[in-house]
Amino acid sequence: MTCSNCCLLANRFGKDRKGYQRFRCPNCGKTFTQSHNGNVHGMYTGTQKAETVLRLLVEGNSIRKVTCKRIPATKSAGETLRGEKRL
Repeated sequence: MTCSNCCLLANRFGKDRKGYQRFRCPNCGKTFTQSHNGNVHGMYTGTQKAETVLRLLVEGNSIRKVTCKRIPATKSAGETLRGEKRL
């Protein structure tokens, strides 16, 4: 991994609490983790759940209503949008 600040090769620096590899730049000392696969850059929420939340907000639901709704992680994005249940 290269440091986004200095563009130098960073050294391995242990792991974070979720098990992702951490790196530290030898020049500036900045620490960062490896990229998290499957998620939108900088987000810890899955893509399907993010799509559902954005759809609910665009439909006019308030943030409070969106946070109160249970969004199951087992449904696909299409099933969530159509309101279908998985058998």
